[in-house]
Amino acid sequence: MRTYNKNAAYDLSKFENQTQRKIIDITKAKKVRDSRARIMSIMFTSGMILAIFAGSFFFLLGQVRMTELTARISQTSKELSDIDAKKSEILAKKIQKQSSESNSEAMFVHKEDKAEIFDESSA
Repeated sequence: MRTYNKNAAYDLSKFENQTQRKIIDITKAKKVRDSRARIMSIMFTSGMILAIFAGSFFFLLGQVRMTELTARISQTSKELSDIDAKKSEILAKKIQKQSSESNSEAMFVHKEDKAEIFDESSA
């Protein structure tokens, strides 16, 4: 009878090399994945920093524009109040002039009326 060797049918070294190769491939894949993740992390962080700087820049730019507009509005308001004051002054002078003219006319008419009354009574 022949003795049958159970392990003779299998070449275990062949399986060992494949498992080592798989382990090497897995470690390479992890390194690639980790490097990609690191690159993505750096890109995300850089993008966020850039977004913060851009937001801050546009916020400050808006504040500057708002300050300039506020200054223009206050200057225009001051000019408007000066014009209103001049308008009021001119209107006051006009009213005073008209009232003085109407007073002199009223006095003149009044004198004429008195003269007519005296002329009628003496006739």
